Amino acid sequence: IQGSGSEFFAHSPGVFTHLRSVFAVSNEEVYVVGDSGVLLKYDGVSWSLSPDLPSSVKTTDLYSVWVDQGVLTITGDEGILVTGNATMGYTYLGSVAKASSLNDLWAGEGVMVAVGNDSNIFDVGVQYYILQEPHQQDREERFR
Repeated sequence: IQGSGSEFFAHSPGVFTHLRSVFAVSNEEVYVVGDSGVLLKYDGVSWSLSPDLPSSVKTTDLYSVWVDQGVLTITGDEGILVTGNATMGYTYLGSVAKASSLNDLWAGEGVMVAVGNDSNIFDVGVQYYILQEPHQQDREERFR
């Protein structure tokens, strides 16, 4: 649903599954994740389905998406953590908590926090930034 003032418009992205989370970078760059590994991108005109996720998560329910400087971080069932974008590809970083789903995600400067089932809170910020920054050595020095 897209709203402007008092009017709302329904969009049909062409998938029939539960959609779980949305992150809007701008009116022309919106990402949505959902069940069965669904990752959608809205470009201001239409929705497209991303076929680029790693095969290990294509059947996994995805619960949250966060975008920082063009890099998406996606969480989901069984604690999965995926990062990347359509240009550089997506990388499965593994499972932060095999017994727990990661239901939501927030990130700030040098910090990334994910929350999961069973009252779990995970600080995954250091791992995220070390793996994603082009100047890895600089970040490793910063977090020592």
